[in-house]
Amino acid sequence: MSLPSTFGTPYRNSVNFDDKQNLHFLYHYTQAGILTTEYARISNFGPSDALSCFGKDTNILTRHPFSLIKQSFTWDNVKTNVITSNNVMFTEDTAIVTKELVCKIVSRCDSVHINGPAAACVGVPVRYTVSKNTGCFKNLDWGIDTTVAAIVNIEGDSAITLTFKKTFTGYIRASLTDCVVKDSFLVKAVVPKMPALIKHTDSMLCPGKTLVLNANAGYSNYIWQGNIVNQQLTVSSAGVYTITAADSCGITKTDSIKVILSDTSFILSATQTICLNDTAFIVLPGDINNITWQPTTNSLLRNKTLVAYPTQTTVYSINAERLPNCTLSKTSEVVIKNCPTTVFIPNSFTPNNDNKNDIFKPAVSQPLPFYHLQIFNRYGQPVFETTDQQNGWNGMYKGSKQPMGGYIYQCSYRFAGGVQKMVKGYFILIR
Repeated sequence: MSLPSTFGTPYRNSVNFDDKQNLHFLYHYTQAGILTTEYARISNFGPSDALSCFGKDTNILTRHPFSLIKQSFTWDNVKTNVITSNNVMFTEDTAIVTKELVCKIVSRCDSVHINGPAAACVGVPVRYTVSKNTGCFKNLDWGIDTTVAAIVNIEGDSAITLTFKKTFTGYIRASLTDCVVKDSFLVKAVVPKMPALIKHTDSMLCPGKTLVLNANAGYSNYIWQGNIVNQQLTVSSAGVYTITAADSCGITKTDSIKVILSDTSFILSATQTICLNDTAFIVLPGDINNITWQPTTNSLLRNKTLVAYPTQTTVYSINAERLPNCTLSKTSEVVIKNCPTTVFIPNSFTPNNDNKNDIFKPAVSQPLPFYHLQIFNRYGQPVFETTDQQNGWNGMYKGSKQPMGGYIYQCSYRFAGGVQKMVKGYFILIR
């Protein structure tokens, strides 16, 4: 008859213990001149609890033409699972296997130890293994709080796979059945705090140039669209670019960025006209930087405004950047004209709200870099004062209409390129 593969090479007078705790006996005998090999199997051989020694009496199956009497056996080598027997006798009628009735080694269960990662990620399966004495045959019981972690898989007495449902800091436990031997293992399950996958500030592209898109550090397995494996991507055209990467828990994240072309234009006054010795103001957009201009003579930059004092009509060429190395260019012309330098001061006004001569103020031929007007009543009390040549007196003082009569003015002024002057005089308020 054929022999099970667990026997290995058959040999005379042998006893084997297989991986399912079945005890096998091999018999070699000669009958009628023919060598014959048969076997008997004892099912579920082994201790019923950890304190029973291997060698406990076991019922022996009988197989014709031999009979095996009830005997005991000793576990001699725990590592190789070999049971040896002595004094085996074979006859044509009976085969008796005898063994010294001695229990040399007991099932030893005095240690259990959990191994695995102390840090876990919420929602990601994590595997923990456990080790116990080689000679311990007690079953292992896991202590898992299923409100915190779901059990994905249990691998007999050797390992368990868990998925944590929420953030958690605490212990998983393992113990031997009906035994005080146990172990606990501290685990911290977290949801990783990761930066955004893409730096969204890198989204403006200068026409005709390239832009490097940068994914933030801390991830792994960066893959841009088009299967480009890199943390960076260099682009030369506008569009939406997508990247995937794994966070610190191994979870795949996806992000995208829209690249748009930078506006290369900016608005300036094409032409402005000023009087000779006056000041030109060229106001620049607030979102440009690295501003340069030509010519620079008699000019300066003040708070994104080019202030110029040209002595003749001049075209200013202005260069600037919205993005690094992305130059924008514009021109602005300042036209110079010869303007009269006159100040006319009226001798009366009629503040009666008919929109005719309701305001008293000097008439000036051009803007003044310096201007100061004061008005006094006949008692010498000030009733009005301004430094704005567009502002005049409406005949009121502290919310009250001032009476008809004579008033005194004093006006100091200076034309561009000129000297400061002061004039005084008398005028009449008529109602």
